[in-house]
Amino acid sequence: MTDAELQPVIRALQAGNRAQAQALLRPLLHQPSADRWYLAALLSATPERALVALNHALALEPNHERAHRRLTQLQGAAEPEAAHDTIAEEDLPPLAALVADDVVIPVDKPFNPAPVEAQFFETLRSRPLKKQQRKRRRTIWTRIALVSGILLSLSSTYFVLLVLGSGIPGRLRGIVTGVHPIFAPDATVVYATPVAMIEGTPYYGRPLEDYGSASIDATPVTEIGGTPVYARPDAVVVVQPVKSAVLTGQQPISDILEPGFAHEYTFTAMQGEELAIGIQFFSPTAQRVSRNVVIIGPNDSSAEGVCQRDQILQGDNGLVFICPVHQSGTWKVRLFGRESESSGAYVIAIEDFA
Repeated sequence: MTDAELQPVIRALQAGNRAQAQALLRPLLHQPSADRWYLAALLSATPERALVALNHALALEPNHERAHRRLTQLQGAAEPEAAHDTIAEEDLPPLAALVADDVVIPVDKPFNPAPVEAQFFETLRSRPLKKQQRKRRRTIWTRIALVSGILLSLSSTYFVLLVLGSGIPGRLRGIVTGVHPIFAPDATVVYATPVAMIEGTPYYGRPLEDYGSASIDATPVTEIGGTPVYARPDAVVVVQPVKSAVLTGQQPISDILEPGFAHEYTFTAMQGEELAIGIQFFSPTAQRVSRNVVIIGPNDSSAEGVCQRDQILQGDNGLVFICPVHQSGTWKVRLFGRESESSGAYVIAIEDFA
């Protein structure tokens, strides 16, 4: 999360649009900070709710000045509507996510949530504190080895055969990607550029005879809107994928990503599951993979705020997403091939921790 993500919430709050501010803040609380809890307190419908949110803020940062000031105002307020007073510019938090040791701040007044804005407040109340997150994170890293083992076992066999000149990797590539070899007159094997869609259906999984006379015209993307692709950090979400495949557990997929092309993998996830998705490149041309991979939720919106990122091996040549699924549906992982950053051979796998 970047500090800039709080700016739309603050602007909506200053404009008096509380509903919009709540909607913008809710997903940010998946990675809580003292400033975010403080904003949640400003958006709470009752003093009781504001007190709970302020307690979370002070648990993360005991010296948070604005949270202390707001807490004092609420405790000394003569009327319940004090929590809805106009918010001054100086009361808005700086865009910084500072971290401090956990403390326990007692709540003097009992809390009985009203049905109004119940979903928003439930999100505030249910978020774990830092100490709980650290314990959970330690458990997660013991499981990453499962995904790493799958990736490494498959890639080892694949690339040993490739180096030895075996034809098996080529045949595997044809099975996995749908790119079937064409034999030239001199017996050299060349690969046709893939078709992304045929009559609106991704070509993955379709028999070769279903292709008919569809033209093969995919070309690498070199610029977006007149800007060279190397200068567009958002290329991974802008460039449409030429390949799409379904990713399932215990079935890693190996492929080769060329510069200027995007690959996409979809998987079905149910709310409450915890999934790990690992991507590892094994080419010297892949030195900055992390900025060319994105995970997308069921509503085609970024799931970066939900999933935790980390590396599998040394260097920025791969990464793993740890995702506690907050919404059921079809999720996507998209990769974009960029020269000297994220091109060449790679393996992708998914593991369910349930």
